[in-house]
Amino acid sequence: LDVVPAKGRRLPPYILPDTKLEPDDAPDVWVRDPMASIVMQLRSYEVVECRWDKFRAKFTLRFPRCTMIRYDKPPEQAMTWSQM
Repeated sequence: LDVVPAKGRRLPPYILPDTKLEPDDAPDVWVRDPMASIVMQLRSYEVVECRWDKFRAKFTLRFPRCTMIRYDKPPEQAMTWSQM
């Protein structure tokens, strides 16, 4: 997994340019190339629709956890936002 520290860096090109991160939303690292990365299988208590513009995806996962790293699945086969 190829990552770079996020602190002091501009948003990666795969993040939409008008995305605004609050200090408590900023990640520790950015994945350099998501399409050369891994697929994680997640579970959560629930999927919650966001009623404000803080998250571009318009939903968030409550109490997410990784249940499996899917080495058998390339990123192209991962679920997309529209499939969620």
